[in-house]
Amino acid sequence: MKMVLYRHEMKRYIRSLIIWTACMAGLFAFGMSMFPSFSQNAKGMNDLLASMPKELLKGFGIAASDFTRSLDYMAYMFQYILLAAGAHAILLGSGIVSKEEAEHTIDFLYAKPLTRTSIVTSKVLAGVTVMAALNAAFLAITIAVLNIVDPGVDNGKIALIGLAMFCLQLLFFALGLLVSMLAKRSRKFTTAGLGVAFAMYFLGIMSAVSDTLADLKYLSPFKYFEPIGIVRSGALDAGYLLIAVAMIAVCVAASYALYSRRDLAG
Repeated sequence: MKMVLYRHEMKRYIRSLIIWTACMAGLFAFGMSMFPSFSQNAKGMNDLLASMPKELLKGFGIAASDFTRSLDYMAYMFQYILLAAGAHAILLGSGIVSKEEAEHTIDFLYAKPLTRTSIVTSKVLAGVTVMAALNAAFLAITIAVLNIVDPGVDNGKIALIGLAMFCLQLLFFALGLLVSMLAKRSRKFTTAGLGVAFAMYFLGIMSAVSDTLADLKYLSPFKYFEPIGIVRSGALDAGYLLIAVAMIAVCVAASYALYSRRDLAG
């Protein structure tokens, strides 16, 4: 019965998975298509960046970037891809369990020989599969595009950024799941989830703009996996990775606990 529910969930998300992948790939390909213009006008681009306030450059993650290098330019583009991936993940997490209440089908689901734990587990596994599929498809497209733009690009660093994106997806999915358990009205799940994602993005910008607000970076998962930092170091930050894993574990455990006691309306 668990596998039936899992397959049912996968079928429900196939269309949205294709749309999100196509939109993200299109955005990335469009952005990368402008790289040759940037690289051919290196002096003008560097002069432009030098004329901009350092705080602004730090806020948008381009203070250490060299737009004449394909990986640096890709890293700049990728921060917006991460925002899209985070939004998708938190929407997925906030709706994958709670939509049964929103669509008034929870009574039908409860008529099946399934415990609350098995319901959540099947749906979480489906959500993780959807995110893994999006990540794998987008990573393949990214590698293909980068190798067209720059045949000598370091594919290992691209794969590492893809891994960082998957970690971010898991974290936002777990946050979305928890938000859906805390929200009292189902129609507020989407709004609350997106609000959390964008709030965290702007907290990350604020933490980079002002030294007095630097500690806000711990409230922004986007700062845990900054693409330009990964390009420069060739590795994920172990400290931030541990924080992300801990947050995922806490959010998922809390979601299971809350769902087991949830007063479900059919």
